[in-house]
Amino acid sequence: MRPDQTDVEYPTDAQAATRRHVRLRRHADDTQRTRYRDRIYRSAEHVVAIGHGLTCGAGTADVATEPLCERLTAAATELEATLDGKVPENLGEAATEWCELHGFNPTTLSDHLPRLARHAVLSIFLKAVVYEREHRAGNLPLLTTPIREAFREADHKLETAVFAETVLDDVAFRLNDRALQRVLDARDRFLDARYPAVAIGRLYEAITSTEARQRLGQFYTPRWLRDLMLTWVPADAPTLLDLGVGAGSLSMPFHPRFEVSTEPDHIAGIDRNPLARLMATVALILSRQPHEVHVEDFLELAPDDLESASRNGFRFILNETDARHINNFYAFDALMLDETELKALLAFLNSGVFDDVVHRYRYAREGGFEKIEPNDLEGVPVLDPRGLPEDVVSRLAASFDELCETARRGGDDGNVFARIESLIRRRL
Repeated sequence: MRPDQTDVEYPTDAQAATRRHVRLRRHADDTQRTRYRDRIYRSAEHVVAIGHGLTCGAGTADVATEPLCERLTAAATELEATLDGKVPENLGEAATEWCELHGFNPTTLSDHLPRLARHAVLSIFLKAVVYEREHRAGNLPLLTTPIREAFREADHKLETAVFAETVLDDVAFRLNDRALQRVLDARDRFLDARYPAVAIGRLYEAITSTEARQRLGQFYTPRWLRDLMLTWVPADAPTLLDLGVGAGSLSMPFHPRFEVSTEPDHIAGIDRNPLARLMATVALILSRQPHEVHVEDFLELAPDDLESASRNGFRFILNETDARHINNFYAFDALMLDETELKALLAFLNSGVFDDVVHRYRYAREGGFEKIEPNDLEGVPVLDPRGLPEDVVSRLAASFDELCETARRGGDDGNVFARIESLIRRRL
């Protein structure tokens, strides 16, 4: 234990009817003394990869994001005016590539200038947040103009991808110093956030259209669902692989001021979206979570590409269904599912019935992989547990728990799947 930490033990409720203790190491320089009573569930022994964010409702941010969104939007509007409504010709190719990666139609690039400008302003703000954190830690001087040169110096001094330049820097730094300073003045608001990924995700949702996010299958994962998904992560997992890392909400630790012994030592995040890498990196830095975040297509990434893993460094669980590609869960946004209903839904998503349903919507791609277009998936029927009899929901949920436990033991799950599929087929 380092000398700047103290030991605290808090009991946690384990749903598997066992009581155990989770050792927390609290940083001694923190002034907050609230006893956090969040339940932490960690039980699985072999799942290391958790993938693309599902969403069934919104998370809760502890930072007031609405005023900040207004400030970012105002700066983006001023940036548009500075650019006279057109993307500079020398940025055309890079801006087009950015739009393609972020769900915009690049054939009419200037029509997307408002979105490009908002992404640019958000990017500068997030970099300023990390710069301020490092300044307070004594690693960087006070942030002064010219801001771009300060960021370049930070990129040279620090081992982080936060300050790597993209086309957004070329766009954002055309904003005048006065407007830019109004954005940077808010940079200290995130430094003490308990859930920085939630706040960052809210900012991204506010400045990015729903259409663009749905086109890429992007959905924010609420904290309660994240906590449930993490029940499958082994307590002693050295590395957690987060596919489609987004703003990093799935990889957030219990609290940025605590180190929890049951959390992974390292996060490896992967996303095709360069802005997602920035958001996740900032969130994980603010959460004091060791990490690496890659801008890659997961299907093209080799284990050797990850700093913390060799070919034997990860143990993957193959999900033979296409649940990780589903992007029509917005149907459940209006009414949150309780835990039993969610488990019933997961039983369906892991069943052969669902695989049969999805099979009608997919086609083979080069290399033998099967692919489904996001627009096609919007028509895939998803079993809604709210419309099932209570006893059926309970039996499906119990079967899902049994399925997890059988998988943990490495047992034969054929009979469990058979019961799940029998229950579902009677209802379809």
